[in-house]
Amino acid sequence: MASVPEPPPTMGSNMLWTVAGQGASVVLGFTSSIVLARWLGPEARGFYALILTTTLLLATLQGNNGVTTAAMYLIGKGVHRPNQTAAHALWITAAGFVVLLAIVAWFPSSLAEALLPDLGSPGLWLAASLTLPLLLNGILTGILVGLNEIRLATLFSVGSLILDLCLQVIFLIVLDWGLQGAIWQLSLSGLVDAAAIMVILYWRAGLDLRPHKKLFGDIASFTLRHHLAYLGGVFLARMDLYFVAYFAGPAAAGIYAVA
Repeated sequence: MASVPEPPPTMGSNMLWTVAGQGASVVLGFTSSIVLARWLGPEARGFYALILTTTLLLATLQGNNGVTTAAMYLIGKGVHRPNQTAAHALWITAAGFVVLLAIVAWFPSSLAEALLPDLGSPGLWLAASLTLPLLLNGILTGILVGLNEIRLATLFSVGSLILDLCLQVIFLIVLDWGLQGAIWQLSLSGLVDAAAIMVILYWRAGLDLRPHKKLFGDIASFTLRHHLAYLGGVFLARMDLYFVAYFAGPAAAGIYAVA
């Protein structure tokens, strides 16, 4: 006997999952901020905040939010198939990531030191490498929302935050590794997230890696139309941390990040 297909999620259930996910994210984020503030101290907390802020800014510069929105629209409207959209978003992300690494390789160390006081080029390389899982996360969110898979998107997001918190407890509280432990947490979280994202993308959307010129054009044009707005929003929301770090030092930036 043929199985009855599962009915699609309703708007009400999607709203409940979204609200529950946001509530869990607030609780987990608040707990994480306490762990970081207590076991890192002001200066190391400032370095941590600068790395995360730089990662977010670099990912936005590569079009992270634009690609996410493009995937939502193109799949949700049925313009392109999910397996093709996911694959082409990955192609665009990979190309942008390679370009970013090339720019970081040629980036003057004096400017890197001004951007990330006391971290310099190593900190910039770390932030650049962390953009990849963030970009992949944006693709996954766009694909799942376009497919109306709000529950899976919420579960992955909350699961990622739980992983972050568990690794922070291990590296900061149990092992007491300080800033080095925080960097290990960021690196391992990024690797696990990236691997899980690729598995979920292949499972829920599939990947058709054959190039399609029109699909490339649709994703690129949609992303570019919204790019400046997204970049401006992140820039205005995050640049204050750089000013605090530059004029008052990393310790002040750490206190400012907690406040």
